[in-house]
Amino acid sequence: MGKPLLLCLAALACAGLGAALQCLKCDFTAFDAPCQLTPVTCQAGQLCATIRGHAAGHKTIVRKNCVDEVKCSTQDTATWAGVTYTTSYTCCQGDFCN
Repeated sequence: MGKPLLLCLAALACAGLGAALQCLKCDFTAFDAPCQLTPVTCQAGQLCATIRGHAAGHKTIVRKNCVDEVKCSTQDTATWAGVTYTTSYTCCQGDFCN
């Protein structure tokens, strides 16, 4: 009885190894405004991320989504509502960790 249970648990563990990462998605929004979060499935080579944008004299903006792993811990620029922001990417590796 113990051997079939052990085999079943091993099969379930192996099945989970190939599962794609699940993250939260939120379009750009002002930092304090609520955001509609939806689940998304990342592609291979992507991680969950929170992207924060800063521009002098403007509110911080936030976006959540899957991003290519090479973007993690980097800075970039993005334009939202006609303002160009310096954006930073903070990544994590667990399902819905962002």
